[in-house]
Amino acid sequence: MRKYRALLVAPILLILCHGFPPVIASDSPPARIGHRMIYDPVIMRTILLGGAIDDNGWRYYRDMWSYDATTNTWSEITTSGGPSGRFNFQMAYNVDHQKIVVFSAAQTSLSADTWVYDVQQNSWELKRPDPSPVQRGDAGLVNDESNKVFIMYGGLRARATRRAHIFLKERYQPRACIVLTIL
Repeated sequence: MRKYRALLVAPILLILCHGFPPVIASDSPPARIGHRMIYDPVIMRTILLGGAIDDNGWRYYRDMWSYDATTNTWSEITTSGGPSGRFNFQMAYNVDHQKIVVFSAAQTSLSADTWVYDVQQNSWELKRPDPSPVQRGDAGLVNDESNKVFIMYGGLRARATRRAHIFLKERYQPRACIVLTIL
């Protein structure tokens, strides 16, 4: 049994010591920073959204791409509508509904918009929660599947914040959470 355990551990140690080999696809999206990615286990693809590049002035991407690791190929996802170009925004995925939630954005100023992308329908919907969390960039956003909520924490406005926001049903808890319907 130890012989087999060593065979399993060796590749892991090799990766940890030497890093992952680069995967380069010729049809990849343009270089960028501040983008976000999720993995959809239903369609078995990684989805990339937004980002920016400083190319003698900031350019903000609103494009969306799908990556297939089995074929090492990227495909641009064309949609109508959707959020403006953005970077350092919050993005999380709900696998049960196959929907991506995108909140806020940084450009020349911060926005506080909430968008939901339906992977199956290939469509965007602007949500107008009342009240809405304040605008911010670089916050953490995660889908808590067991409690059927999205939780957002921290981020930057003029300075870092320690407030948590939970997206669920339409209720408001002023000190710690904003609770609203997203999906």
